Amino acid sequence: MAVAFEIKGKTTVKNSANTLGQTDADDMIVVEEIIHERMIHTSGSGPELPAEIINLGRSAILRIPLIEFDLAIIEPLIKAQGATNDGEVGDLGAAIGLISIQILGEISGSKHYTFPKCRFIDAIRFEQWGQIESKLGLVIAAVPDPTALQTATTPLYTVGTVA
Repeated sequence: MAVAFEIKGKTTVKNSANTLGQTDADDMIVVEEIIHERMIHTSGSGPELPAEIINLGRSAILRIPLIEFDLAIIEPLIKAQGATNDGEVGDLGAAIGLISIQILGEISGSKHYTFPKCRFIDAIRFEQWGQIESKLGLVIAAVPDPTALQTATTPLYTVGTVA
């Protein structure tokens, strides 16, 4: 997935109609695909070589550094998923809901990506305090549609091209 993921220059990150923020060309969005498997070992195949491998699907981790962002839009999304930033030990939070994330390139000919089922998996992270530009780091998990039949080729995102 990381090889196929390519956006040129500045990007806009959106949730439905709301703009979460923008990235620059210095810090790229990182997309890390995870293939979930279960290996079944038998005494006939030995301890190192699995007799069967069960494909349990795929997910992806998106690491998005935003240079321009609106906390008034981002914080309610995170709190609605139970990922509160208050540090209360044992606080279960609210029920987890999935959101859609769009990553849109601004240069003509660049690609844009839509991850239809996502959730925040880390707290808001501010970087680079002081006299230099501060950044907001988001870590988001993209998961397959839980209502659709999962196969080894079920996509986690769709790709388009900016006109």
